[in-house]
Amino acid sequence: MRITCCFLGMCITLRGTYKVTSNIEVGYGRSDITLEALLPAYNHVIIEFKQGENLEQLKEDALQQIIDNQYYTGLSGEVVCVGIAHNKKRCSIAYKIISL
Repeated sequence: MRITCCFLGMCITLRGTYKVTSNIEVGYGRSDITLEALLPAYNHVIIEFKQGENLEQLKEDALQQIIDNQYYTGLSGEVVCVGIAHNKKRCSIAYKIISL
């Protein structure tokens, strides 16, 4: 949860370009961070975090959670779904762009 809060704090600088929300119920669950594009030139971004030692598996699990729980419900256009796995100073990222 700590990394989510730090990352969310950094995303606040995107206000005006994105509507930044965290832990809001959408689809079949609650996404860690959603960046809803306010301008048509930008893609929406949904980010899910997982913490643990198996970074390769956890990043894929995080990405799959976004898709399975349809955290993109209510958005239109392109959505960048991002799964981030972290463990201490190590980090790994998986992403998928979907069109709605």
